[in-house]
Amino acid sequence: MIVTVHPAMLDVASMSQFLLMMSDLIEVVTRGGATLSQDFFHYLITRHDPIDKPQTGMVTLLRHLFGSDVLVPTAISSTAIEAAGLAKKACTRWSPGVFDARPIGVPATPWTRSTPRSWSS
Repeated sequence: MIVTVHPAMLDVASMSQFLLMMSDLIEVVTRGGATLSQDFFHYLITRHDPIDKPQTGMVTLLRHLFGSDVLVPTAISSTAIEAAGLAKKACTRWSPGVFDARPIGVPATPWTRSTPRSWSS
């Protein structure tokens, strides 16, 4: 099982509540006679901005607490992923050239507009 967590104090607290609830559910299921077998249990850091000091501190804390259960690669925060989430579409469903480097909400100008270039030019 892979549990995703955003490296912010509120999101880590939410993850803790989720894990406590899951533990209670597993206990009830186990008392009912079922068995639960997991091959692995890891944490994936998502929406990570390595330049953000509080996030870096939270990632360090999680790695200290959970050791090798925290996956080394992190899902870096990106404009493309954020825009896909807002549109409720997978990133793979977007056409090439839709995204540019400007932050969401910043209007395009002639200097920041992203125009797809053809392979022939």
